[in-house]
Amino acid sequence: MNSNSNLNIHVPSAPAHLKITQGMWEDFLCDPALAARVILGFKFDAFQNIRLRYYWWVQEVEDHSGFSSGKTIVDWAFAQLRAILIPNQALGIYYPVFETGKKTFWTYYTACKSPLFHAQIGKLDHEGGETKRVAKTEGASSFECTYRNGNTLLLPAASFSRDAVTQASLRFNTIIVEEWTHIDAMGTGIDDQIIGRNTRECWNQNHPIWGNHFVYSAPAKTRMHPGHVRHQTIERSWRNGSPKSHSFGFCYKDFSNLPALSGKSFRETWRIDSTIKNRKSKTAKADWLGESLGVWAASGKGWYNEEGILQCVTQGRQRGVKPIIARNQLPPELVTSPLIYFFLGVDPAPSEGLRSDDGALVAAMARPKVLPDPRDKKWRMSENPADWWFDYIYAKRLTSKEKMSARQWSGVIHRLHQVFKFHKIVMDPNGGGIFVKRELMASRQMIMNIEREVTPIVDQDGGPNAVVRGDFILHLFKRGDPGIESLWPELKGDDLLNDAAHSEMKLAMEHLGVSWPMSYPEWRNESPDELKTWVEERMWATINLTVMTRQYNNIVVATKEDGTIAFTKNNARSFGAVGKKDFVSAGVNCYTAFRIFLQQDAWLLGIKPQNKGAIGGGVVGRMGNGRGMA
Repeated sequence: MNSNSNLNIHVPSAPAHLKITQGMWEDFLCDPALAARVILGFKFDAFQNIRLRYYWWVQEVEDHSGFSSGKTIVDWAFAQLRAILIPNQALGIYYPVFETGKKTFWTYYTACKSPLFHAQIGKLDHEGGETKRVAKTEGASSFECTYRNGNTLLLPAASFSRDAVTQASLRFNTIIVEEWTHIDAMGTGIDDQIIGRNTRECWNQNHPIWGNHFVYSAPAKTRMHPGHVRHQTIERSWRNGSPKSHSFGFCYKDFSNLPALSGKSFRETWRIDSTIKNRKSKTAKADWLGESLGVWAASGKGWYNEEGILQCVTQGRQRGVKPIIARNQLPPELVTSPLIYFFLGVDPAPSEGLRSDDGALVAAMARPKVLPDPRDKKWRMSENPADWWFDYIYAKRLTSKEKMSARQWSGVIHRLHQVFKFHKIVMDPNGGGIFVKRELMASRQMIMNIEREVTPIVDQDGGPNAVVRGDFILHLFKRGDPGIESLWPELKGDDLLNDAAHSEMKLAMEHLGVSWPMSYPEWRNESPDELKTWVEERMWATINLTVMTRQYNNIVVATKEDGTIAFTKNNARSFGAVGKKDFVSAGVNCYTAFRIFLQQDAWLLGIKPQNKGAIGGGVVGRMGNGRGMA
């Protein structure tokens, strides 16, 4: 007998009271909680029975419950019931570390004292008689339990540090992956190998019970954890109505006052408040929400400092920055000033398909902090962004419900260009941006439901589709674009481009002259009479600019499990968002447009001080603005 085995049950002929009858089987098949009570002798709390039933009736389940909510014992019970009640089953149980599975999952074979359960495990010989072999074999690379009906359960040492390549030849009907978030953090073993192991033939692959099952079990992590993508995929599936997927989470608070087998309540038996309190005092908030409460919480480290954002709003208030919907809403002395420059950032989402996301457009105005002296004929425009005020003055959202086509998006951009006269536009090429770029080149645009003749808006790339006449002010936020290359040449990856743009934006907000107007609630409280004079578009621009400042608080940078910043293979930070970020994306593109302008245009042409004009009487002639003939 294997020296590691601690269970050796021989039942030459099972007594009647240790057999599962046809009627019992039919009852147990529809109610796994009843089966666990009778076969295993386990009495679960109400929420644990709900968990078991989800496992039983749904083919793909993600259980992101917190610690001390009884996940492992329910996982074990589910596996035993599948092995005992469902014919022709092979089950696989995976842990990030083989030793952990041995010390947690496997110990329940000894902890379970039910004679009815133990009568169901063990092998039969070829002639139908009882064998002398033990029900479990425990080797260095796997533990295996066999059942009297011929089913098997395997706990393999999967070598997840090598992406589970050793599992390639196995096939299962039911797989449970415990602590799967740790496995996803280690590599791609689940996607590359384990999911593909759940392909053993079954009686009816589409049946909620007979079909193959896959259970992911682990406490929730932060939303920047690699496993959050899998969580979102499963959650999106069941929210869209799929009966084959479900995601849920319980926590220690769900233990009830119902009586447990001990005679005490489940809460008194399983909820150790002193340990929970001690753990909470030593755990970061996001980690506590995930590990303890089962909530995929706000993730990583916030990238934009909240105090810095408020400082930008305060600065805008002090300087009298207002939201506008056209250049002519500026004070008269600024409308015609050659020292006022406008920029547009676009995060597009045209409805080229059945589904599309929200998109956003953000405009800003820039002007020098120090005005030229008309007597100084050597004065030049500064290329240093610290010498400029940069004010966000307009924001617009186009929602997926509006189902705007690429041509309609182009019309909106052209309309804004007519009223602001942008010097640079930066647009994200993803999300349909390439389609919008193609439409922007057309000389006829649908603007406010009227087809109009316009000057095309084009980029500087040239190519077979290049035009000879247009406003050459468009840049795509991608490597290879001339404007992007002028700022950050020869970047090795898009991750570095994203890192560079967010780094520049953070620096500008915390130390340079970026400003926002007052928030919409402040306008409503402090200047209600002026607010009443605004048209609807201007009020919405104010609301959207307010939302934009809040969205900057949503931006986070990915961290490792120890809290330090995680870097990509190109040594770049990874950025994500807790909630929407459409205005942030458009806002960063808008600031990037300004930076391209400073890098490419601002000092390429000389300026001539004049004796009269806008801005303090010291106005220069029209600067190069990126528009004109090719």
